[in-house]
Amino acid sequence: MLSFVVGCVVEPTGAVPVQRTENSLPEAGVDADTDDDAAEDTGSEPETAGKPPPQCSSNDDCDDEVGCTINLCGEDGLCRYLPNQKWCNDDDECTIDTCNEQGGAFGGCGHKPRVCDDGNPCTLDECPDPAGCTHVTSGAACDDGNACTNDLCDPAGGCVFLPVVCDDGVMNTLDGCTPAGGCYHTTIECDAASPCPEPDPCQIVACQFGQCIGQPKVCTDNTDCTFDACQGGKCVFVPKPYACPEDGNPCTVEVCGPLGCTANPIECDDGKPYTDDWCDPAGGCQHQPIDGWCDTANQCEVGDACTVAVCLPNNTCTYVPKDCDDGIGCTVDKCDANGYCYSEPKDELCPNGQKCNPNVGSCAQCVAYSDCDDGDKCTVVSCLDGACQYNPSQCAGNEVCDPQTGWCELPTDWCEEDWQCSGKKEPCTKYKCQEGKCVSLDVSCDDGNHCTTDVCDTQLGWCTHEWIKCDDSDKCTNDWCDKDKGCQYEVWNTLCIDCATDNDCPTSLICEGLKAVQYTGVCKQYGCEHSEYTCFGSQCSEPMCADGSGCVYLDKCDDSNKCTSDSCDNEGCMHTPIPDCAP
Repeated sequence: MLSFVVGCVVEPTGAVPVQRTENSLPEAGVDADTDDDAAEDTGSEPETAGKPPPQCSSNDDCDDEVGCTINLCGEDGLCRYLPNQKWCNDDDECTIDTCNEQGGAFGGCGHKPRVCDDGNPCTLDECPDPAGCTHVTSGAACDDGNACTNDLCDPAGGCVFLPVVCDDGVMNTLDGCTPAGGCYHTTIECDAASPCPEPDPCQIVACQFGQCIGQPKVCTDNTDCTFDACQGGKCVFVPKPYACPEDGNPCTVEVCGPLGCTANPIECDDGKPYTDDWCDPAGGCQHQPIDGWCDTANQCEVGDACTVAVCLPNNTCTYVPKDCDDGIGCTVDKCDANGYCYSEPKDELCPNGQKCNPNVGSCAQCVAYSDCDDGDKCTVVSCLDGACQYNPSQCAGNEVCDPQTGWCELPTDWCEEDWQCSGKKEPCTKYKCQEGKCVSLDVSCDDGNHCTTDVCDTQLGWCTHEWIKCDDSDKCTNDWCDKDKGCQYEVWNTLCIDCATDNDCPTSLICEGLKAVQYTGVCKQYGCEHSEYTCFGSQCSEPMCADGSGCVYLDKCDDSNKCTSDSCDNEGCMHTPIPDCAP
């Protein structure tokens, strides 16, 4: 019979780790992934080598020859050097990029290793390559050294230790488990003089047919999200990992409790005094800066990379636009989404048909036809009176200009007879000459067989028909192909469970009527390994099959009369009166 031995159980706390979101964006051009240490390495208005900032009249006066700083001339006529971490981006998610505004003496750009700890003891946290942090679930962290428990790792709640099922399916054995040795199965004979022992308080033991028969104590809390077991004679209920499905609300976490699955609110407090924190059912945790409050520039929210955030002495944020002026009058100066300046030449800003030439730094008239190249080889380009002229090339007869070479040639599809189209040999295609042009006639490769893949082989030049492979990677189906219907997949055993590894297979016992099916948790080439047996009774007992327990036998000879002795022999139930018994 079945007996549970439960090891240590770690109850989930009901809290699911909430992904941390940064509400205080860094300065313009600063990588939003930089941590607090990076923020401390980059002050907003440092002095260089202990000297006061130099005086200035424009941004050009403030060049500090440090590539990772933004040089600005303040309203007080003093230079400001603001760090630009994005300039230091090494495209490696495993590093934190920082800029030291004091320049070469202190190294300029820095790249600190990123810490990937997610605070979950069930995961292995690494940053193996530029792709960024990885958190791989590792069940080895939950080994409790108890042979009577199955050790699982639930990323939402930590380690979970589930009882090992020791039922061997043999009716006349007492099944149990020891933490050091694991499952045991003992056969004990009994009679009126030698009653059955009760070594396990989680078993109900009776003497039947000279053998000790053990039945497990039934424990249930009527909750689907727990494993129900008996430990030391008392019922325990262990929450199942992932038993509570998410309700789609990012503001709640689903946990298993005495009443089943419930949704508890998550905590959104980021611990920062300058934000209002709440949870939005549409977007999860929100962290709204309070009235532009700041202590450093890193706490100023910047949605535009083309501005630089500055925290003023009154703890309010201000934003200084980047200076992208290249000093050329015929260019439009812009700042892209990444914070980089660029300029677009605009001929419309030049007079008298002149062209904007950023290399010269001003508008210039053409002096040769090369100044007027439009990239079209089928035009005749000339420079006339300082303006570009474009005239189409003139070709004779049926010739046309080839835009690839600029030469006049007959069109590639020109013809007078069908044979002139023979040189146009495309695979699986026929050609005819119609109205002076070669036209193609497609050839269908479909052979009408749903079990073949019909393609045109461009190397051979004709159709090929390859047999398809009908494999749904399901060990519980027979796969074949019907030429009229295509791939067919037939389930060969309704008790079969498909699997790739042992982790896909259950270790539970499931009943189908009087048939008990025991899954072993082992993946075989034919699916999850399992065994089947049928519960047979006798004229004195009635068989039943209980999920998780297997065969259970009910005594049919009990007449509920305390003044009779109930027994069973080959002829059936017997009720012998007990002398001098008062009913």
